[in-house]
Amino acid sequence: MSGQALTASSLFSLFWYGSGQQAACELRATQNNRHVGLSGSGQVGIDWYSTYQLVCNVLSVIELFWQWRLQMSSDERAIREVHTTWIDAVNTGDLARLLTLMADDVVFLNPGQAPFGRDGFPVGFSATHQQFRIRCISELEDVVIVGEVAYTLCRDSLSVTPRAGGEATELAGHRITIYRKQPDGRWLLARDANTLSRVAS
Repeated sequence: MSGQALTASSLFSLFWYGSGQQAACELRATQNNRHVGLSGSGQVGIDWYSTYQLVCNVLSVIELFWQWRLQMSSDERAIREVHTTWIDAVNTGDLARLLTLMADDVVFLNPGQAPFGRDGFPVGFSATHQQFRIRCISELEDVVIVGEVAYTLCRDSLSVTPRAGGEATELAGHRITIYRKQPDGRWLLARDANTLSRVAS
């Protein structure tokens, strides 16, 4: 939808009065029955008021559905942007940027290591970048949003090259990341687990 959202009643008006109806309609609701009088054509047996109400209800549901879809699309775009920003920061060694993308209680799970949080991330990340050149390519395969929580599944390929010289080590595997939506609308990384392992040469 673009521009101002149309209400259900205004959509019905466009549908009804724009459909070529020329008769002047007078809506009369009584306590015992509801009918529409069409001037010049007498009363008709169709309960136009009930039909109007039904169409309005249907259009209201459609409007709510599209509003939900637009919100979902907005959240998905935001999560995809966080994912892209994260990978870019990993490749450039931008620790300060990474810290802005993770929640205070974030937990990382890496193969062969004990779980660690935000406090343990900087030391390991900085030490790795001091010794190696990192190149990560990450392909998002799934984004699922459930209320204020979302998860992504991606396929990562990682190249680790010693700065002192030597052959690069190639790793690949899947990674699942859980995000939480913050009160200010940001999506932050809350949990991250990967299955990266060395690629056989």
